Amino acid sequence: MRILLAPECRPGVGTGHLRRAIALLADLETRQGFEPALYLERDSGWSDAFAHGVAALLEGVPADRSIESWDAVQAASWQIVVLDRFSISVVEVDRYASVGVTVGVDVGGPGRRYCDYRIHTLARVDRERGNVTAVPTRLPDHAPVSAEAEGRVLVSFGGEDPARLTEPAVRLLLEEQRRGSVRSVTCVRPSLRRLAEELPGVGWIDPVPGLSALLLEHEWVVTGFGLTAYEAAAAGRKVITVAASVYHDRLARVAGFTRAGAGTPSGRRLRRALGRGSRVSEVSDRAVWGLSESGGDVLTVVQVLTRLALPQVRSCPAHPGVRGTERYRTSWKSYFRCPRSSLVYLERFTADRQEYGASYFDEEYRRQYGRTYLDDFDSIRQAGHRRLDAVERLLRARGTALDIGCAYGPFLSALAERGYSPFGVDVSQDAIAHVRQTLGLPAVAADVVSLDPVEAFGLERFDLVSLWYVIEHFSDLAALLEKLHAWVRPGGVLAFSTPYGAGVSARTAGESFYERSPDDHYTIWDRRSARIVLRDCGFTVRRIVHTGHHPERYRPVSRGLLPAWLADAHSRLFRWGDTF
Repeated sequence: MRILLAPECRPGVGTGHLRRAIALLADLETRQGFEPALYLERDSGWSDAFAHGVAALLEGVPADRSIESWDAVQAASWQIVVLDRFSISVVEVDRYASVGVTVGVDVGGPGRRYCDYRIHTLARVDRERGNVTAVPTRLPDHAPVSAEAEGRVLVSFGGEDPARLTEPAVRLLLEEQRRGSVRSVTCVRPSLRRLAEELPGVGWIDPVPGLSALLLEHEWVVTGFGLTAYEAAAAGRKVITVAASVYHDRLARVAGFTRAGAGTPSGRRLRRALGRGSRVSEVSDRAVWGLSESGGDVLTVVQVLTRLALPQVRSCPAHPGVRGTERYRTSWKSYFRCPRSSLVYLERFTADRQEYGASYFDEEYRRQYGRTYLDDFDSIRQAGHRRLDAVERLLRARGTALDIGCAYGPFLSALAERGYSPFGVDVSQDAIAHVRQTLGLPAVAADVVSLDPVEAFGLERFDLVSLWYVIEHFSDLAALLEKLHAWVRPGGVLAFSTPYGAGVSARTAGESFYERSPDDHYTIWDRRSARIVLRDCGFTVRRIVHTGHHPERYRPVSRGLLPAWLADAHSRLFRWGDTF
C-alpha cells in the first residue's frame, strides 16, 4: 500500500505535524507491504530560520521518500493520503482526494468533514466524532518523582513556539526560583527560531527527538497544549499549560490540565498554577476521551493505517464524483450526506464481504427474525400481494415482471398467482435453484449490473421491475439505475422498498441508528433523496408508501407513558415508518 504523508508545515502552527509525519514514515518503512513518502507544500514566506529548522528535521528522510512537487504527487499512484493538519479547506481535501483516500489526523478547518477517515489523537473543543480516537505514540509509564527531580521545572514550547512564550515563561519562573518555590529551571530551545535572549541561571538545552528521559529529571513541566503535556502528565509530572491562543487554552481545559492562561503568562496566574499543578498527575479521562472500540487500548496512528481496507465507495453512489459531508463515523465506516440529493451513503474500511449463500437465508435470518427465510415464505408472499395492490394502481396491465434479488421467490410466487409472467435474478445459487426446481419459475443466478435480460430471458424490457430491500446493497447505484431505466417499458413501473432514513428509529435512536445499519447497506434513503435520485435517472416518482410502523420504538411507549395505538396512529399519519 502506497501512503502519501502530507503534513502541515508553515509558520505559526509549530513542528508537531511534521515531526509526527516523519515518525510515521520511519515506522511504515519497517513494515512489509507499505511504501510511504513525504510531501511538503513549501511556502515562499518561510523565514531563513524556519527553512533551516525544517531542513534539519528532514535530514533523516531518505531522498527517495521525499516528494518535491504536486506534479510528482499526481504522477505516482497512492492508496492513502494522510493529512496531518491544523486546518484544511474543502478545496484542499478535494485536491488530495483525487489521488487517494484521505485520512485526516487531528485535522481542523472546514475541509475536515470531507475527509474519508479521521483520527483524533488529542482532546477537541467541538467533540466531533472521529473514526477513532487514539494517542499517536506510546505514552511514558508513570514514575515517582525522585529526590533529585523535586523542585525542578522543565520549559518546552515545541519546535517553533509561534506565540513566543518561552522567554516570558522563563523570566517568571526565575522569579519563582528567587522566591524559593522552584529549585531550578531548564529550557528546551525552539528549533525554528532564535530566542530573543537566553537569561543566565537557566539550563538551556538544544531540541532532542524525544523528551521522555528528560521529563523524569523534573517535577514540573511548563508547556503549550500538545503531546508534550500528555507525555508529562502520563509520566506523573506536574503539568502547567500556557496556551498559544484562546482556542488552545480551551483544549487544555477540556483535557483537564492545570492552565496558566493564553498568551503571555502573568506572574499571578503562573504562581497560582504552580500551587495547583499537583492535581494533574496522569492523563485524565477527559484528556483522551472516547478511545477506539478495541477494548480501550491506546492505538498508534500507524496501527490504524495498517488495518484500513480501501472503501468501495468514495463519493455519492447516485452522483459519482460528488462528495458529501460527514454524518457519522466508527472505526470501520464513515457515513456522508450527498449535498446534491441528501442521500446518505457509506464508506466502509473493512475487507469483510457479505456472502448471500444458504447461511444468509438460514442462520443469519433466524438470528434477526427468529425463523428462517423459508419459514417466513408465506408471510413474505402475502406482503408481495399487498405491494402489488399498490403497484397495480399505476400499471396499465399485468404483463412481464422482473424481480431483482428474488431470493427463494415469494414475490415471484405472488406475481404468478396474479397472472404476471415473472422472472427472477439473485446472486445466491441456492435460492435460484429453489425458484427453478421447487417453484418452476424462470430465474438466473447473476450479478444484476452485468445481467443481459435478452440473453437470460429473451426479453429487453419489462412492465414491472422490482427490488424489495435490495437497492441499498448496491455500491454503484448510478450504473444500476441506468440499467433499470433501460429495462422498464415506457408506462411501466419500477418498484422498490428500502429502510427509511427519516423513520422513528432514525429520529429517536440518534447515532446508534447508523451504528446498527448493516455494513452491506451502502445507501440510506428518505423521501427527498428518492425523488431527486430517481428524477436524475429519468424516473418520475408517482407513489410512496410508508411501512414498518413500530410503536414500541417510541420512547414514551417503551417507558409506559404513551399507549401503543396512539404511537402507531402518529407513525402512520406523519410517515414515521422505518421502511418505505
